Amino acid sequence: VMDCSERIDFFLELMSCSQNISYWCVDVKERRISRTTSLYDGDRSFIRLTFGDEKRFEALRAFGETNRNPVISHNAVDLAWATVFEYEDNAVSKLHILGPLYTSEISPVVIEKELDRHYMSQRFRRRAIALLAGQPVLSATRFWPYVQMLHFAVNSEKVGIDAFRFEDFNAPKAKKRSVIPEEPETPNP
Repeated sequence: VMDCSERIDFFLELMSCSQNISYWCVDVKERRISRTTSLYDGDRSFIRLTFGDEKRFEALRAFGETNRNPVISHNAVDLAWATVFEYEDNAVSKLHILGPLYTSEISPVVIEKELDRHYMSQRFRRRAIALLAGQPVLSATRFWPYVQMLHFAVNSEKVGIDAFRFEDFNAPKAKKRSVIPEEPETPNP
């Protein structure tokens, strides 16, 4: 019998046969990303841009305390991701996240308009546009079965798509532009 980690590894290996979707595991107790298959692993600036700050992860954790089903979320540039909750002693211990990805084609104009709402260096802006535009596009009807499979890998229980929650954890549109500081680049080992 496989444990949770082995089931997740197996699921990710199968998913990688046909899709290049990022996977994140956020340990809520240690408040850190404990595992990722993301192309921008460790780029905190890009994580802030796509997911927001730690408050986003805290909102997801709090949501998972009262709702055991997967959550599909979107951000301001219509990037989507799914969160599956892992529990320890009936409390959320980890967030398993697939994404971000687009569920339909996105216009570069939409990306640029959203980036206009933030103060950032031109260098980071160019990198952000390239990263945002380079995210996979996968229709919702193709994405949702992967979410079902991840939920099964994590919780050993089947869930129907009709049980998914669709939530917008975005903060209300700020009247002031936010600042996204650029993290120094670190060489890969």
